[in-house]
Amino acid sequence: MKIIWMGLKPYGPFIDKTINFEGRENFHIVYGHNESGKTTTLRAVKSLFFGIKERTADSFKFDGNKLRIFAKIENSSGESLVFQRRKGHSKTFLDENGNELDISILKKFIYGLDESSFVNMFGFSRDDLVNGGKDIVLGKGDIGQSLFAAGTGIGGFRKILKDLEEESQNLFKKRSPTSLINKYVSEYESLKKKINDILLQPKIWTEHEENLKNAEAKKIFLNRNIDSFSAKLNKFKRISDALPIIAERKNLIQKKDALGETLILRKDFKEERINLMRDLDVSSVEANKIKEKIENLEANIKKIVIPEKFIENRKLIDDIYVRFGSYLKETKDLPALLSQRDELIVEIKYLSSQIRPETPLDETSQLTVSLQKSKSISSLANKYIKLEDKISEISDVINKTNLKALSAKNKLKETENGEYFNNDRLKKILSNIQKDGDLEKVLYKKTEELKKAENSCSIELSKLPLCRWNIEEIEKLKLPLIETVERYENEFENTDAEII
Repeated sequence: MKIIWMGLKPYGPFIDKTINFEGRENFHIVYGHNESGKTTTLRAVKSLFFGIKERTADSFKFDGNKLRIFAKIENSSGESLVFQRRKGHSKTFLDENGNELDISILKKFIYGLDESSFVNMFGFSRDDLVNGGKDIVLGKGDIGQSLFAAGTGIGGFRKILKDLEEESQNLFKKRSPTSLINKYVSEYESLKKKINDILLQPKIWTEHEENLKNAEAKKIFLNRNIDSFSAKLNKFKRISDALPIIAERKNLIQKKDALGETLILRKDFKEERINLMRDLDVSSVEANKIKEKIENLEANIKKIVIPEKFIENRKLIDDIYVRFGSYLKETKDLPALLSQRDELIVEIKYLSSQIRPETPLDETSQLTVSLQKSKSISSLANKYIKLEDKISEISDVINKTNLKALSAKNKLKETENGEYFNNDRLKKILSNIQKDGDLEKVLYKKTEELKKAENSCSIELSKLPLCRWNIEEIEKLKLPLIETVERYENEFENTDAEII
């Protein structure tokens, strides 16, 4: 059986002390100063296996009921047991959690050994050893020796005493060359003599110390000379390295004096000059391209043959050209205006039918209505006035558009005879083209702006959670006029008011 570890928590002077015997070693020595607790620990081992005595000397610091001894033991089969002992009359053998254990479990680990046999074989104290030794020295007979040998478990006790006597004779025999002590004393004297021979004499040590001091002083003197000569050498080396630079500096000063007073340029002048030269090269290339285009245009202008009738009617042609653009715009706007007019007429009829379908529009003033309908009629009347004004305006626009269309048709008939174009108009057109600059660059710029606008629109559309159309699909959507949206908005407001 082997004790793996033992804990005194508390026991005797110990509050929470754990002694660890883990490892492969089967023999441990516990040592310490006087009154350090070795004897207390030995009593704790005995109490661990056979119980804490009712009257114990180890309860001087703590109450007896609080004394606890914990341990883990292991037998030769590799089985282990963790348990604790407490002071008391019953339930003193417990597991590590405080639950009572059967005492027969412990007997399997100590192989049925009783307390007396354990103390005589493993638990004897210093006093027991002293008393046993006195019995032997006093020669209490073979019976005392036998009892002591049996109690301590030492076999062949007399043979051991004889061996010890013979060994002491060999150690302490005077003037014997075979005595170990005499042998070791002789070796000690020989080694002492060798040490004295090796050690330096004071005089020799003083000489060496003086020589060392002189050598160190000479070393300091030589180091100072080396530092001085090294500084001079470095100075001459720097002068030698600087001679070419000095000559170059002198040459540059002479060149500077020969130049006289010069302007001091800015620090960024070099970079600015490089940028300007690059811009100049680019501008030269663009100027050559523009010059080539101008020459081509002038050549093309010279090739143009303009009839005399165009020249005579140039003012009329210019006027027709300007009005033709207006005509095209108004012709383009005409379908939308007509659609707007039709929607307004439908809206007027719708509002009239909402008041009283069977009543003509001019008799609606004779009808009596509620306050809510009165407000609605008042609002519709204001809208009606606005719609009449819009219809009037649209009619005027339509009349003007028809007049412009008729005038444009007449002028187009005149152009069929070849009287629309003249040299002055063509020159004006070319002049406008030249003012616009490089049309390819303008086209490229406008194309990039269009792409950016389309990307921006796509980003904004992606932010709308319910929108699944792209830009092309949105452009094709048939949206109602603003007036229609306003009409339904007002209807929703009136409905909400009636509900309230």
